[in-house]
Amino acid sequence: MASIEDKFRSLVEGLYLGTSSGEIKWSSFPENDSFTTDVLKTKIEISSSTNGHGEALIIINVFDGSGNRVDTFTDEYFGRKAVPIHVSASSYFNLMSNLYEIARRNATGADLILDNLLSAIKAPIIDSDDDDIPF
Repeated sequence: MASIEDKFRSLVEGLYLGTSSGEIKWSSFPENDSFTTDVLKTKIEISSSTNGHGEALIIINVFDGSGNRVDTFTDEYFGRKAVPIHVSASSYFNLMSNLYEIARRNATGADLILDNLLSAIKAPIIDSDDDDIPF
């Protein structure tokens, strides 16, 4: 049976992959600078804060179908040495920070707004993937 740490790691990596692929959609949570998604009858919230040393901290809360918080963890739970297995990131802090940012962009519609703006001003298309030098 998987340990709780393994389950938390799988949850973070799964949320990142699902959000990156567009399968998981996020909403803004009005009470604080956090974002939520619903999976089955479970609500997941991601937020950003600081720890006692003033360092950035990413927090994930899991709520049951009745709205009761049943689990919470931060990037500090994994320590700075643990690295994701199925996602390319140097640490869980980096992965969870990236997840927070794409959840924010997803919830606010920032990418769609930016795409519409670029189209409206007829901005040139820049694709960094095209910068690769062919060999």
